[in-house]
Amino acid sequence: MTEEQDEKAKNVWICTFCGSPHETKEQAEKCWEGHSDMTVDYIWPGIGGGDMPLECIIKKHERGYVTKIATYVKKEEKEVQIRERRIK
Repeated sequence: MTEEQDEKAKNVWICTFCGSPHETKEQAEKCWEGHSDMTVDYIWPGIGGGDMPLECIIKKHERGYVTKIATYVKKEEKEVQIRERRIK
């Protein structure tokens, strides 16, 4: 390894998930965060029970593990008619 390559190797940050080298700590952290994901599971009422879920279960996936689970329960449901503004 040349002296220049050795100096560059000292200033490399590695993503602890995929092992990719990055020039800054922030880039390595952003890469690591990019490997996490969230999924949402909806719990629906029985047949004819409505068109909104009773619960939403959100799971955070990181590095091959589910690391957090949050459950949101429906408190109320009301009929509304709100015009949505479309952004072009």
